[in-house]
Amino acid sequence: MMNGKALNLKCPVCGAENQPVQVDIDRGWSGNQVRAKYECRGVRKRLFRKPEPCAARYTVTLNGIQADRLIQRLYEEAEGEK
Repeated sequence: MMNGKALNLKCPVCGAENQPVQVDIDRGWSGNQVRAKYECRGVRKRLFRKPEPCAARYTVTLNGIQADRLIQRLYEEAEGEK
């Protein structure tokens, strides 16, 4: 089982680090593409108000060289866990 730390990203709304809920790796003839869907479970801290749950949903798409680098990092992590 992979840990997948290469896919962890910070939420653009609250700044909490999240793991993807769904990852799609498409290795087609036009190049590699990685799509990761995230759902934030962090807390938004607001000035002079109570903190509230973030619950932001966002998708990140990587193409070309960035997707190749991410796939390579995932393979290296998987080999390192063996």
